Amino acid sequence: MDGQWYERIPTTGYHLPAAGAPNVKDALWSFAFLPLCPLVVGALMTVTGLSFGVCVTLVARLITQYVARVSPTLRTLCASLEA
Repeated sequence: MDGQWYERIPTTGYHLPAAGAPNVKDALWSFAFLPLCPLVVGALMTVTGLSFGVCVTLVARLITQYVARVSPTLRTLCASLEA
């Protein structure tokens, strides 16, 4: 269910509804999601012209690769600090 927000934010952005507008609750829910991932996806969509699905997959893979490379280093660092 949260996936809709990660698509809606990069494609339509964060918008404050007018007072008394219908679906005010729905519009305000987008502010509960941290902007970094949707903003990176949105920027990639704008620069490349690729679809949301392609861009979000690329960003997720990059994040996964980064974490996979940094995680062992952080574990080693933490272990050395504990010793």
